[in-house]
Amino acid sequence: MSRSGFLTLALALTPLSTCHATRKAVSTGPPVGTGYRVVVAIVVDQLAAWVMAERAQELPANGGLARLGREGLYVREMEFQHAVTETAPGHAALFTGRVPRETGIYSNEILRPGDVETVSILRDRATHLVAADGTSVEGEGSSLAALHSDVATVADLWRAVHPDGRVFSFSLKDRGALFGGGRHPDLVLWLDTKSARMVSSTPFASAGQLPAWAANAGGGGAVAKLLQTPWALEGEERAWVARHAYPNDAHPGESTHILGNHFPHVISSAEALRATPLGDELVLGLARAATQDAANSSTPLFLSLSLSANDYIGHLFGPHSWEAWDELLRLDQALSRFFAFLDHSVGANDYAVILTGDHGINPLPELAPHERSWCASPDPWQRPCAPTRRVRGAAKAGLSAAGHTVREVLDSAWTREFGRPGPWVAGVAGPFVYLTKASVAAAERARLVRVARTVLGKSFGVRNVLDVRQFARTCSPDRADALLCRSLPADVAADLFVELGRDDFFDAELDPGLGTNHGSPRRFDRSVPLYLRAPGCVPAGTLVTEPLRFDAFTRTLASLLALAPDAIAPTGRDLCRR
Repeated sequence: MSRSGFLTLALALTPLSTCHATRKAVSTGPPVGTGYRVVVAIVVDQLAAWVMAERAQELPANGGLARLGREGLYVREMEFQHAVTETAPGHAALFTGRVPRETGIYSNEILRPGDVETVSILRDRATHLVAADGTSVEGEGSSLAALHSDVATVADLWRAVHPDGRVFSFSLKDRGALFGGGRHPDLVLWLDTKSARMVSSTPFASAGQLPAWAANAGGGGAVAKLLQTPWALEGEERAWVARHAYPNDAHPGESTHILGNHFPHVISSAEALRATPLGDELVLGLARAATQDAANSSTPLFLSLSLSANDYIGHLFGPHSWEAWDELLRLDQALSRFFAFLDHSVGANDYAVILTGDHGINPLPELAPHERSWCASPDPWQRPCAPTRRVRGAAKAGLSAAGHTVREVLDSAWTREFGRPGPWVAGVAGPFVYLTKASVAAAERARLVRVARTVLGKSFGVRNVLDVRQFARTCSPDRADALLCRSLPADVAADLFVELGRDDFFDAELDPGLGTNHGSPRRFDRSVPLYLRAPGCVPAGTLVTEPLRFDAFTRTLASLLALAPDAIAPTGRDLCRR
């Protein structure tokens, strides 16, 4: 953001417009026809409902989020119906209208047979990476092979109806890009940090040749250009952040490794880039290039964007940090510029935008009691007031374990209990534990779980350990533990589920022993906002205060794309009614 541009915006810090102050009923009637040349679905990774409920009015009135609410609709709270609140399950749920039990997407990472480290649940040995700029890139690609074959995405259904339509989906993560693009996109891209360029995968780029505009906007040159500027915080922008974040820039518990824990942040790698607002700019640059490429075509465009910088920043620095507040402000202004671009290139009345999050976030454990303002009264978002802790699952290759891990404790306890050496644990992708095939006979499994429950309770305050495969086969979505049941497909590959203490969390391992994470069934993790701007679809300035299910996003997106009412998420609330 330029200094002069920010000054203009910072001086306009009036309360957010009527979207957060006016209550109107959502009008009903026949579904609106598509009428849109472009439909844009945006998922801001880790955008919690509580963040927007508390911070929206602090953002400039001419920002992108204020515009969405002013010209359309704001839903204060949309709830996911599963317990393991992570990026892959969240994106899969949003773009299919189905819970992880039905999609098969139950975790961000899994341990595959033959691997020694966990990998993305979408990693596919039958594929390989394809760089946006045509350079050679080594590594396995990703696909939607893990998505149950009988589960359709919105993009799949729209592609069947509009075979000549165009589908593009971009993110910094494979799990942020693939579900929005579906099985047959025109182009899907995500950031490969090793090669420092945007990549696709052979299922989606079988010819190995990607368009020139993708190479220009997502190739190594585009990434290298973004690496040249540090993430700085100066002038009025710094003053605005300082008024809202906690007093000191460098707070205990913030990451010190990838970017350092205070401004300015030197961006030395693609790994660091994705944890800055410039990661969003990379994705939005591709979105502009894709839209411009499609501008001369009469065919409709479905554009799916997952903006992941907010997630990486939250993990490293926590949601109350100077970095998190600056990311929200810069994201807001980046969206404003993108919508202005769509006004010019598409026409203000010819595009629709629906925006939400995929999960929330836990505060840093190191926040002092006086920094937890929500604890002064009962908190509707269930944020923690008591001390919390990070639990290390298993130290990844090349990373030391500061203190013992779940893997080490279990291996030691089971060796003592059964009188034979390990390894017993093949891997941990919290909250899931994978056992070595040779470790446990079927007859010993119940005994093994009992021991795990005891030792993990003593070591980490774990509340429960479940034999996840048995539970997944027998649970019912109508039970008291329905959120967990909906999280586990019957064909789950993991062996044990570790339920941590009330507000503890598994270390995200981005900077071990520092930062924070998400993944719990608590409302601060499970509730996200929803914004909808669709001319002719809903009255301007509409506010929805009652909680909606996550499939309201799916059903409304399908409506924007003029899919049949029962095509997907038929029980979801369609917000696009006139």
